[in-house]
Amino acid sequence: MFLGHNQTLASLKCIAPTFALLAPKIIGDVVKCFSSKCDGGSSKNKKSKKNGKDKKSKKGGNDKGCADGKGKSKGEKDNLTAVLYGIEDLRLEQRPIPKIADNEVLLKMDCVGICGSDVHYLVHGRIGDFVLTKPMVIGHEASGVVAKVGKNVKHLVEGDRVATEPGVPCRLCKYCKAGQYNLCPGMIFCATPPYDGNLTRYFKHAADFCYKLPDHMTMEEGALLEPLSVGVHACRRAGVRLGSRVLVLGAGPIGLVTVPVAKAMGAVQVMITDLVQQRLDVAKKLGATHTLCINKDDCAEDLAKKGA
Repeated sequence: MFLGHNQTLASLKCIAPTFALLAPKIIGDVVKCFSSKCDGGSSKNKKSKKNGKDKKSKKGGNDKGCADGKGKSKGEKDNLTAVLYGIEDLRLEQRPIPKIADNEVLLKMDCVGICGSDVHYLVHGRIGDFVLTKPMVIGHEASGVVAKVGKNVKHLVEGDRVATEPGVPCRLCKYCKAGQYNLCPGMIFCATPPYDGNLTRYFKHAADFCYKLPDHMTMEEGALLEPLSVGVHACRRAGVRLGSRVLVLGAGPIGLVTVPVAKAMGAVQVMITDLVQQRLDVAKKLGATHTLCINKDDCAEDLAKKGA
């Protein structure tokens, strides 16, 4: 079975309870592998030993009162935001802190991943039919801390650490009513024109698309839940089960999270291919049983011999 890196985008809700038990370990392994390549990773998101909560940054201090723009400490910005104006035109600017509706929460963002889609918009100004026609905030793989809750929100409170599901459906179409809301044609998806993303200090989001993180998970791991869900969905669509032999095409972030997912679902062999050996080395650490470094000049016969 073949799993490409452009497999159908999935929702966080696709992670079944039984598999969710394995998700923290899988994500943790991925974070460790990437952190070892990036000066040990971020330290600001480590949790305190006493209560598992994130340590406060030295600059930000206590953010109580900042959710409405009041009570900010000296020198603190209100809502610094990464805004893409056009091809290779990314700017940092201040934007008003958004006001939330009754079913929304205001998040103080902590970790936001840079996805391939963000890079496409930066370099090309478009992805297929989705074209950047006005300034757009980038970012959609994210975690943050609840700064304010709407009056109808019961499952979250201020201070909760959450991961976000970046797409909010209409809830009314036939796909939403059938439980296939990832196919909703009215989806409002972060950082997909014309909608803004969440690479910003404060971001409002539908409360039921925010998921509370357990104390043992870091914020970096929370931000990786969205990419992980793509790997889960891909493996489900491919029917990966006990005894499966899997080929993953591409060892980018999505390919790398797909490797441990396939192993967790019972695959006995997982081969992954890429053009960069360093990526394949990371894949090995994440459980790939076979790797194949492809040269663009290789013919099919040569590749078959290398992979044998």
